[in-house]
Amino acid sequence: MDIMHYIKTFQKKPGALKYSKVMTQVDKQIQELFNQHYANNPKDFLFILDLVRETSVESLCDALKRLKECNLHPDYNTIRFFIHQTMETPSEPFEAPAEFAVTEPDLTYYDLLMEA
Repeated sequence: MDIMHYIKTFQKKPGALKYSKVMTQVDKQIQELFNQHYANNPKDFLFILDLVRETSVESLCDALKRLKECNLHPDYNTIRFFIHQTMETPSEPFEAPAEFAVTEPDLTYYDLLMEA
């Protein structure tokens, strides 16, 4: 069963989420999220589930995994940020030399402009 097919029903009766058969069939990370953080507040959980429509279950689970690694609370905005955040590293690392010379600017032209 796909939990996304039941979103409208759960929006009308969010308390039914806790006891639904479909909830037992979602990914374990999503079950854990609900049980640990949203069992008493299923309406907020529905907003998080809705993120699956924007991306995928895999993206949601990946974001939950990274949030857990960072020890961050999994609320809607944080999860959404982690879903849409790119994890690419720069292709070329930037390294500045420890010391470099800076030449003094020639301000004679500026001085001439100020006199005019």
